[in-house]
Amino acid sequence: MDGQARRLDREISSGVGALERCALKLSTQVVNADEFTPFPEKVPDTQPASSGGPPQPPPKPPKLVARDLLEPGDSRIFVSDYIEVKELAGLLGLKPFKVVADVLELGIFKHADGLIDFATAAAIAGKRGFAAEKI
Repeated sequence: MDGQARRLDREISSGVGALERCALKLSTQVVNADEFTPFPEKVPDTQPASSGGPPQPPPKPPKLVARDLLEPGDSRIFVSDYIEVKELAGLLGLKPFKVVADVLELGIFKHADGLIDFATAAAIAGKRGFAAEKI
């Protein structure tokens, strides 16, 4: 060991205050200005959006309903003996709560998962402009 290392070793082993003296000596060492960069440049991970905010997700495609898939002028639906209210709503291109309201107007209490018979389904389809045919 050289002289400075021995002296530091003695100071460290001497006890209280030794670490502060070592830290003071280390902090006073001169650093080459070419090697020292006080604030390294930050590189952005991504390019910011042109509007300044986060990028927007692509628009959702339009939702297809059964009514959109029918040929123009074709207003037939095919129903089995019993059908769920929400399934009939899908065939008619409506939301289930609207078909539930139509069933309630007929004096029958059914929820969206409830089954209705062909005659009830045909009456609701007729009200909505469709002709119901039995499978």
